[in-house]
Amino acid sequence: MVGTKVKIDLISPSSIILYVPEKAKSKIIGRKGKKIERLEKIYGLRIKVKSFEDIADGNIIDFEIEEEKDQILIYFNPELAKKRVMIYIDDQPIASLMVDKKGRISISKNSKLGKDIIDALNKNKEIKISIL
Repeated sequence: MVGTKVKIDLISPSSIILYVPEKAKSKIIGRKGKKIERLEKIYGLRIKVKSFEDIADGNIIDFEIEEEKDQILIYFNPELAKKRVMIYIDDQPIASLMVDKKGRISISKNSKLGKDIIDALNKNKEIKISIL
């Protein structure tokens, strides 16, 4: 498992979602959940393990992206206000963010995330967003 790509999403101060490749999921959880239980005790966190492949098309949501002067605005259905979403570029999770009360996310173009999104748009990479 050395070199295995993982993504950690902090859900609350005491809970995370650990995204891993499908083939690594059972190794991390362990027989009868013993390994993950041990990790939860060590770190004092509730750890939910999901595979990158667990992202079902049913979780993918519609959005619009607009580039402003110094930021990227992502617009959603207003019903998604205050919901957490995951942004993917070419099926790789890159960020977990909260939709604001107006149903949008604002990202600085100068941030790493902003630069990654602009690069993806310029190179016609697939951008997906799912609700968590």
